[in-house]
Amino acid sequence: MNRVGRKAFFGIAVWCLATPFLILAVDSKGVEGIEPPMPIAHWRLNESDGSVAADATGLADGVLGGNPRWQPHGGRIGGCLEFDGTGDYVDCGVNNLFQITGPITVCAWVRAWGFSGEGQTILAKGTTAWQLECYNPADHACRWICNGLTGPNGGILQATQSLDDGQWHHVAGVYDGTHMYLYLDGQLDASQEAAGSIQTNSAPIWIASNSLATDREWFGRIDDARIYDCALMADQIKLLAHRTIHVDGDGGDDEQHDGSSRSEAFRTIQKGIDVSADGDTVLVWPGIYSTIGEEVIMFHGKAITVRSAEDPAILEAWNNYVAVFHSAETRQSVLENFVITNAIGGIFCLDASPTLRHLTVVNNGIGLEAWGPSVPLVRSSIFWKNVYGDVFNFSSLCDVQYSCLERGHEGQGNHSLAPGFVNDSSPNPYARDYHLRSQRGRFLPEAMGEDQGIWILDDVSSACLDQGDPEVRPEREPSPNGGRVNMGAYGNTPYASRSDWTLPGDINQDGIVNLPDYAIMIRHWLESFGWYD
Repeated sequence: MNRVGRKAFFGIAVWCLATPFLILAVDSKGVEGIEPPMPIAHWRLNESDGSVAADATGLADGVLGGNPRWQPHGGRIGGCLEFDGTGDYVDCGVNNLFQITGPITVCAWVRAWGFSGEGQTILAKGTTAWQLECYNPADHACRWICNGLTGPNGGILQATQSLDDGQWHHVAGVYDGTHMYLYLDGQLDASQEAAGSIQTNSAPIWIASNSLATDREWFGRIDDARIYDCALMADQIKLLAHRTIHVDGDGGDDEQHDGSSRSEAFRTIQKGIDVSADGDTVLVWPGIYSTIGEEVIMFHGKAITVRSAEDPAILEAWNNYVAVFHSAETRQSVLENFVITNAIGGIFCLDASPTLRHLTVVNNGIGLEAWGPSVPLVRSSIFWKNVYGDVFNFSSLCDVQYSCLERGHEGQGNHSLAPGFVNDSSPNPYARDYHLRSQRGRFLPEAMGEDQGIWILDDVSSACLDQGDPEVRPEREPSPNGGRVNMGAYGNTPYASRSDWTLPGDINQDGIVNLPDYAIMIRHWLESFGWYD
C-alpha cells in the first residue's frame, strides 16, 4: 500500500473509531459552561452621558431619541438606560446584518415601572420582521414574534409569567429553524413548533420602541441588549441570565465601580453580595479580605455562588465569624475556593444549609458551627488547627465528605492525615502558605520577585492530593492532575498542586481506558509519520 493509500486507510479507521465516541465524550460533560458566541450586535448601555448608545461590535451604534436617561450605576450589569414611556427610544439603524431569516436570538435585561397601551417594546425590527416585547392584554408577559413562520400560532409565542414586579428580568427570544422559545431569567417559559423563514423589511432596529408602531414604548429600564444570528442553547441563555460580579480588595471601589469586570470591581465581598441576585456569581480576586469585629460575608438568603477567581483569596475576621448563614440558605448558596483563617469561627450556620466546597479552614477558634435544622454540605475541604474543634453540630447534621479534618468526622472519603501545607505555622499570618506540597509540582506565588509565581518540586506530597469529591472532574486543575480534584482551597483551580496520572493508557484522562483513547493514540501515531491531516 502506498503512502496515500495508507493515509486514506488509517484516516478512515480513525474516523470510524473516533467520531462517535468523541461526540459522546463531549456530550457526557454536557453543555453547561459553554460560552455564547459573539453577538452581531451588543448594546451594553453603560454610558454616563451623550446621545449615542455604543454597539460593542462597532457596527450598529444607536442614537437616542426623545429623552431617555443614562443610569451609570443603576443597571443589571453596570449602567443602563431609563425610558419614560413617552417618546423615548434608541435608533440602531438599518444594517444588512439584521436581515436574518433563519436562526436568531434576541435578548436583554429589563425592568418595568408600569404598563399601558397594547404593548411595550424591548427590541424590534419594525412590525413585519421580528419583535421582543411585553403584551399588556396577556398580564404584562413577554411576547416573541417572528413574522413569516408557520406553526400552531404562526410566528407569535406568548410567555406565561408577568414582568410587572418592578424587578430586573432577563428575557430571550430564540428561533432555531424548527421551534420558537421564550426564556425568562434563564429558564424556558414557553415554546412551540415553527418553521419557515422570518420576513425581512427595511425598518431600523429600535430599542424601547418600534419604528412602525411608536405607541409601543417601554416604561422602565433596559440593559445589555443583544442580537445573535444563531440559536443559543439553553445553557448559553442561562449564562447570559446570571451576572458575574467582580471583587478586588486591592483595586476595587464600592462607591465608584459597578462590579462588571475586574477593572470595575467592588472592594468588598459584601458589596458584591448585596448587589447580586439569585443565580449570580461573586468572583473574588486574590488578596487578603480582613475585618475586625465584623463578619466578612453574609449571604442574606441569596442563592448565589461566591468563589475565588484565581489563586484563592484569604478571608479573616478578627473577633468574629468569617461567613454567616442565618437566612434559610439552601444548597444553592455556595462558598468555594477560599482560605478562611484568623477568626473566632470560620463559618456559622443557623437554620441554613449552604454548600461549602474547596475551603481551607485553618487557625480559627472553631472551624464550622451549625445550629438548628441546618444541614450544610461540605465537600473537598480541609479543617486544621482550629483551637476548639473542626465541626460543631448543635441540633444539626453536617454532611461532610471527601474532606480532611484534624479530629476526624464521619463521612465518605474523610481522613485526618496531616494535609502537608507548605507553611502554616509562621508567626506572621500573612506569610503562611496553605498550598499543598507535591513532588510533581506546587505553585509558589510571587516567588523570588516573579510577579506570576513559579512551580517548584517538593520532597514529599500531601495526603490531600487527589482526595476530593470524585464526582467533580478536575478540569480547572493543571495537568497532570491525577484525574481527581485536590482537597482544600486550591483544589480545582489553575493553582492546584500537581500529581501524576495513575491510569496507564487513559490518554484523555477521563478515568477510563476505552476507544477514544485508542483513537487519540492512532491520530498521534499517524501525525508522527505525516499521514494525518
